[in-house]
Amino acid sequence: MKKRLLIMAAAAAVLLIGVGVYILTMPAPANRLSDCNVVVVVIDSLRADHLGCFGYGRDTSPFLDSLAGQSVFFDRANSVSSYTCEVVPSLLSGLLPSSGGTGTGWLSMPPAAENLGEHFGAAGYKTGFFTDQPVLASLPADRGFGEVDHVEKRWGISQVGPKLSARALEFVRQNKRQKFMMYVHYMDPHAPYDPKKESYLRFSDKVYPKPLNLYEQVRPVIPQLVSEGFGPGEARFEDLMLRYDAEIYEADTAIRLLFEGLNRQGVLDKTLVIITADHGEEFLDHGYVEHAWRLYAESVHVPLFFYAPKFLRPARVSEPVSLIDVAPTVLDLAGIRHGRTDFDGTPLFRRDSLTPVYAPRIKPLIAELLMETRDNVRMVIDGDYKYLAGQRWLTAAECAHQASVQDKELEQLRVGELPRIDPWGPVVHEELYNIKEDPGETRPIQDEGQVARMRQVLDQYKSFCQAKPKMGPEPVKSQEREMTEDEKERMKAVGYM
Repeated sequence: MKKRLLIMAAAAAVLLIGVGVYILTMPAPANRLSDCNVVVVVIDSLRADHLGCFGYGRDTSPFLDSLAGQSVFFDRANSVSSYTCEVVPSLLSGLLPSSGGTGTGWLSMPPAAENLGEHFGAAGYKTGFFTDQPVLASLPADRGFGEVDHVEKRWGISQVGPKLSARALEFVRQNKRQKFMMYVHYMDPHAPYDPKKESYLRFSDKVYPKPLNLYEQVRPVIPQLVSEGFGPGEARFEDLMLRYDAEIYEADTAIRLLFEGLNRQGVLDKTLVIITADHGEEFLDHGYVEHAWRLYAESVHVPLFFYAPKFLRPARVSEPVSLIDVAPTVLDLAGIRHGRTDFDGTPLFRRDSLTPVYAPRIKPLIAELLMETRDNVRMVIDGDYKYLAGQRWLTAAECAHQASVQDKELEQLRVGELPRIDPWGPVVHEELYNIKEDPGETRPIQDEGQVARMRQVLDQYKSFCQAKPKMGPEPVKSQEREMTEDEKERMKAVGYM
């Protein structure tokens, strides 16, 4: 009888999913995660509500949706910014942008605090950093990783995801006999939204013949386009969003290839995989497009899965969390001793039982966007309320103007002719939302008591940041130089110049 029960239990642990067969067992003792590999997957510009697991109508993410059902899935995860160069250093270091001490905005630099690559390397793991996002080649976010490969340094190149997965799997092949940790950052679905024809036709019976270029034909002329009817239901707008969705599907396919390769090499069942995005993307939700302009939900609400079904029981967690929680959580799950007490985030799992922490958040969520040529705004989420405090607040028309002149202004900033912003300047614009009743943040509310409480949160954060010792070189001094022609071309091609 005992033998029969064991056979039945083993049979129940076999799970078939769309692209292959993965053998999953019931959760093992908690300390076994310390024997696992760790893979952090970041998908650029992926807004959460364009995934099927968040209820999206198009089938953009069949593989990610299957993973969500096998993972601890945090459905209210928020990024710390809507700009990659502010997010990635925070994700890897566990420090918020201003808390890191080495600058934000265009001149953002990784803090001197140890990042995940350094922590895992010191613990004896083989570490790798692989990406096709060119902006990360000029930002030393890969500091401390043992093996680094920027597989695509040209800007505006889509469809590189499978090549990136293959490169990451080569690292795994070389190091699978020992523990490894790697960071894999996929560029798609970042603009310019250039998917394969067959991916596009997954969602349409024909290809739109006159697609608009986001950077040249949309951003600088949004008011004119909107006056012409550009928006939901209009052909040019729908094509723009469809191309974005098609690139989500291509990123989904690339990640499926990564998982299939991990499974073939026999390491998937002893690997913790964290899947998230650096930020989202705007599609006129609040009057503008792209990202790194605002901190509304479409820009900062991101997916966050912790996949290790042999060790973590699948669950869907609705408590709000932040990407700032990822670093302390990963180190805690891996059992890595580090001695740091400066993390701005908190572990998301109980160490003894490996179950999610279902409890009201002690620290409010904070996000920051401090762009010298764009918006300067901070976000606070506390309970059911979200507060936006802008030191510089641009209308859609002003965003369009900045999109046309920021090339010149960014060059002036780089050479010191344009002054840096005061990161703690006076607030000129405030908005408050009840995100439980209004998750799309379309109906600002008046509640002076809540606003005063949110102001106090930011005042405390300001005092905390200003009291911290500087952790690295002053960003202005280290960045006041003429950009190389290569750097200029990279920034232009991705739309930042």
